[in-house]
Amino acid sequence: MRRALWWLLISVWMVGSSPAQEAAMNEQATCRLTLRLEVPAGTGPVFVTGNLPAFGPWQPGLFRMQGDGTERTAALDVPCGTTVEYKFTLGSWSREALADDGSVPANHLAEVAGDTVRTHRVTRFKDAYTGFLDTIDQAGILGHVEVFRAFQPRADILPRDILIWLPPDYHSSDRRYPVLYMHDGQNLFDPRMSTTGIDWGVDEAIVRLAEQGRIEAPIVVAPFCTDDRRAEYSPHHKGPEYARFLNEELKPIIDREYRTRPGREDTTTMGSSMGGLVSLYLAASQPDVFGKAGCVSTHFPWENGRLIEEFEAAGTFPSAVRLYFDYGTVGIDSMYEPYQDRMTAFLKGQGFVEGEDFIVIKADGADHNEAAWRARLETPLLFLFGM
Repeated sequence: MRRALWWLLISVWMVGSSPAQEAAMNEQATCRLTLRLEVPAGTGPVFVTGNLPAFGPWQPGLFRMQGDGTERTAALDVPCGTTVEYKFTLGSWSREALADDGSVPANHLAEVAGDTVRTHRVTRFKDAYTGFLDTIDQAGILGHVEVFRAFQPRADILPRDILIWLPPDYHSSDRRYPVLYMHDGQNLFDPRMSTTGIDWGVDEAIVRLAEQGRIEAPIVVAPFCTDDRRAEYSPHHKGPEYARFLNEELKPIIDREYRTRPGREDTTTMGSSMGGLVSLYLAASQPDVFGKAGCVSTHFPWENGRLIEEFEAAGTFPSAVRLYFDYGTVGIDSMYEPYQDRMTAFLKGQGFVEGEDFIVIKADGADHNEAAWRARLETPLLFLFGM
């Protein structure tokens, strides 16, 4: 009898509850997502990474799956209605899971409307990037690509491969070129190495715009990220060491070995997500080196917007720096607009003129991935290198 009365009271309360109350209850509901994975015998620790906070997000070696045989599992509670994107790795992006044909698969998707189980099978993982780099001249890249292998000029920075992309006319001319330093270099030219199996198409975009006479083609220097990516791209962790690596070790070699125009007005940095954050940091902290920065899907929420807070507290920003910002409206990018609005207001308060000194692009419907950044790459290239 008591149980029947209790359910009656709950039913009456639910009927009388407001839409806002019901929405609040729905927001609080969680559903269990369970991932089951079959891997080859002898596989070491396997990690799942993706767009959830528990996954980093997108840290390749943070969320370890359970089990040590051929079957691995991972289970976590997420808000019901969440779209989860995820991939599997052996702890780094250079060891992510591949499709059976050896290609990099797209992100897995799970629409978690209720308790959800997804089952996967992986037969192989990337064996670092060595094989891809050995055959990069066969990847159909426009222009010319040279490689610095396992470059490590200082002990406080992990070694990394670096791609140097030269415009198609580089070897047939004697002119000097501006330089674009782009982070996450493995994602830019060759889909075999890219995190999502889709590269930015940097070579195609630059060549296309240059042939149309709309930009001056730059040399692109593209250091790969390492397992310290988030720390190296964070202004408050290893960002200063990463900046010294670029400014004091890598740039002098590039300027010595290639026909560059080394001045700040011809030196640009660009990246996405944490790479966008570190690009802004480089322009702010090293304006004598980097005169322009492309900040794509900038991960301003890092440490609750700490970088913007520091700009606001200091009340100054280097003048004569040209800045590009953009953000999408889907996935992680959906968090960025309030932070970008603060950054925009700060720059205007410093006398920066929107449309001249900086621009902000809102890419409606765009997600936080290489496909989205590839789709709008021409926009930052035009603003930063337009003729």
